[in-house]
Amino acid sequence: SHVHAMSRRLLMPNQEPEKKEANNLMNAKVPDKKDREGDFEVSILLHGSWHQKRMTYSKKIITFSRVNTDDVLDIIPMKEIVQVYDSAPVETNNIRTRRKSDVTELIAEASNVFKVETIPDGFNLGRSYHLKAHSISDRHLIIQNLKDFSEHARNREMARTKFKMFQIKVQRIFDSDISQQFIGILILANFLINILSAQQDSKLRDHNGHLTDKGKMFERINLAFTLVFAIELLVNLFAHWFNAFVRNFWNLLDVVLIVLSLGAVLESNWIILRFLRTLRVLRLFGSFSSMRTMLKALGLSVNKMACYFIILSVLASIYALIGVSLYALDAPNSFGAFDRSFMTMFRILAGDTWVDEIPWLLEDGTLNSKFSMFVVSYVVIVNWVVLQIGTAVLLDSFMRASMELESREMQKNLHARRLIGFDQVILTLKYIDLNNFTRV
Repeated sequence: SHVHAMSRRLLMPNQEPEKKEANNLMNAKVPDKKDREGDFEVSILLHGSWHQKRMTYSKKIITFSRVNTDDVLDIIPMKEIVQVYDSAPVETNNIRTRRKSDVTELIAEASNVFKVETIPDGFNLGRSYHLKAHSISDRHLIIQNLKDFSEHARNREMARTKFKMFQIKVQRIFDSDISQQFIGILILANFLINILSAQQDSKLRDHNGHLTDKGKMFERINLAFTLVFAIELLVNLFAHWFNAFVRNFWNLLDVVLIVLSLGAVLESNWIILRFLRTLRVLRLFGSFSSMRTMLKALGLSVNKMACYFIILSVLASIYALIGVSLYALDAPNSFGAFDRSFMTMFRILAGDTWVDEIPWLLEDGTLNSKFSMFVVSYVVIVNWVVLQIGTAVLLDSFMRASMELESREMQKNLHARRLIGFDQVILTLKYIDLNNFTRV
């Protein structure tokens, strides 16, 4: 029915594995010959009458299709079979007909009947299947196969479920605020150790380049941090296996840093190892949601930032060209070529408000008005106007991007709550026995 199909799609909207499995079941095909364990023509009780169907099953699934075709009409996963009853009586309350004489006739004529029950919260929503084999031998063989295969499938699913529950528990612990804050503290501690190591770099090696006792101590500490982060990476990989892990950029960055760090330790390449240790602090951006939001907001503002930097570069280049034209002879070190002139303009932009090579007073003590106007106009236009306005525009863009990200997160959470509420309705509908409704 349409209600059953809709509920199958919406029961677990936020769980990717369950959604994928449900989609696979909805698109199931008749088992291949190599996997097929049985292929029989049976009768199935539908709407108060027996209908001829083709029943094909493997060790994982049962499919029902039209006779002599591969068009799947219904399926039963083996792991969701609760019980298979031999010679089960036909239940009149499950037959949607209003003529009791038909029910009596069906019961009298029924032979080689068996019943398959499914779990209430499974793909078939607890539906019971009344089936009739063509012979006693077929009935015994089908029942025995279904009992064996369903028991084996249930045991496998139980083991898989226990493993999945343990994985979910590890994931919740790993993703908790306390765990992420603890990891952040370890990253900061490792960064501080690197700072102390760089501060005392001359004391970590002797004149022959060998590690001193203090240098060996720092290396042991850093090696311990590397092993701890490697264990943390393995726990993360286990908790988010597999798609959720590889879709996260910060997880991939962890993999690169940890693998290269371990490789550098094995090769004793201390220069590369020290460089990688410095990059570990970047993992802080992935550990705290507020930092990730800031980076995403900066990413959304990158277009305006690029335009802003282009404007500054163009203005600095214009003044650099003017400087080469006017002061190449007077100040060759500062304006002798475009690259020198451009770096001079950049120094002024960064706060160096004068060029030492050109005095601001002439020999007679008067103001060097020509060069003063050149520098003052650049400072006013670029430093005071463009730089300040550009900073305000970037700040506005960053705030708008942050608000947009927060709005998206709120809508996502609201949508999740609505789905959870809808799930409760579906869970209620699942237990309504549609077979009890009579046909008008």
